[in-house]
Amino acid sequence: MRQLIAVLTLFIMLVLSPDNVNSQEYKTGIGLRGGFSSGINLKHFLSPENAIEGIVAFHRGGLLVTGLYQFHTTAFDVPGLQWYYGLGAHMGIYGENHPRGWFPDDKTYITLGVDGIVGLDYKIEEIPISLSLDVMPRLNILGHTGLFMGAGFSIRYVW
Repeated sequence: MRQLIAVLTLFIMLVLSPDNVNSQEYKTGIGLRGGFSSGINLKHFLSPENAIEGIVAFHRGGLLVTGLYQFHTTAFDVPGLQWYYGLGAHMGIYGENHPRGWFPDDKTYITLGVDGIVGLDYKIEEIPISLSLDVMPRLNILGHTGLFMGAGFSIRYVW
């Protein structure tokens, strides 16, 4: 658990470090995600077209951490609206509160896998808020193996 906290702290410090602001609608946003893998998310633009997103989700009796690399492009020539798509990975830790049938007993289990994401992100012009709607297929390679499909809605405070 200490290693997870250390990695998350380092990630947040790197993302929030000052540098030049690019020409996209916002540089960094933090907020809440609902739907499949509900929790806290953080998105940071590395350039006007590329972003990284981290999601810490409380999922099915455990904790799921996802990291994504995303490509952004203007959608429908609407100011503030962007398509995005990308790839990433996740790791989940599930204890004795996991759903019955996922694991054979009440031990702690770890899942690892790869993720894809496709969605729309809209930065509201008048206020520092962005809204995102996406579809995120997930393939568990270790642990509860299988392909899972989910969707999510995010609201973030942006700067």
